[in-house]
Amino acid sequence: MPIDLPKMIYFAKMFLERSLAFHNDALHVMVGMGLALVFAALLRRSLADWLPWLLVLALELANEVNDYFFEIWANEVPQQLGEIAKDIALTMVLPTLVLIVARRWPHLLTGQRGCDPVDDSAGEG
Repeated sequence: MPIDLPKMIYFAKMFLERSLAFHNDALHVMVGMGLALVFAALLRRSLADWLPWLLVLALELANEVNDYFFEIWANEVPQQLGEIAKDIALTMVLPTLVLIVARRWPHLLTGQRGCDPVDDSAGEG
């Protein structure tokens, strides 16, 4: 019998959501920031780098596509799409905030006033 990986992922996620003492929305916020930190550490990149943020976004989009195909909301597609948009926003809010602060005002994270904002245009010309 073949293994249905998307279904296994969905059921594992549902188990975690139901077994933890946090609301589903709070889990999205915590997992988003946790993944950003894990990706930054594994990739040896700063949270000012776009790559950890993009990986969190990609994983969240894959998660929501998976949810869309396993959660059937008969006659409630607008509500389901609204929940998907909310989940994406909640997952990305803290990684986005940290990315902006780390790039624009790095001294708020380092405590060192001499830190310059990240300039993506370096090397262009």
